[in-house]
Amino acid sequence: ASVHTHAASPGATPDGAEPGKRTYPEEKPPSLWAANRITLVGAGVNLGAAVAKYAAGTWAHSPGLLADAAHSLSDLLSDAVTLWAVNHARVPATHSTPWGLGKLEAVGGSVCAALIVGTGLAVGWHSGVDLAEHLHLFAGSGAEAE
Repeated sequence: ASVHTHAASPGATPDGAEPGKRTYPEEKPPSLWAANRITLVGAGVNLGAAVAKYAAGTWAHSPGLLADAAHSLSDLLSDAVTLWAVNHARVPATHSTPWGLGKLEAVGGSVCAALIVGTGLAVGWHSGVDLAEHLHLFAGSGAEAE
């Protein structure tokens, strides 16, 4: 596979790249194209699902559908994090990162997990507040003091 490198300078490494400069393959490996394609298809599905669920939930006054729309949006954000992590983890090693950036996949996975947990907590909080208001548990929520 051909590789694009920066012009060699007096401090260049044996492969012709300057210290601290990365070399990039001119073409992405097939596995990276497959990962990107799958993630982009999933992102499109998540976006369509989020819009449809939000519209249906708003029309039907359904908190369940609105919560599901929020979950689809968090999945969409997770898709963006996945694209970033997978593409950056494949960047070749340099002098400053001699082992490469492969650990970014684990970081991306942790960020995705945090997004899912955060969305779940937000949906749960919102549902709890709605339930408390419905049961008149908050002062000034419409129940008159007698």
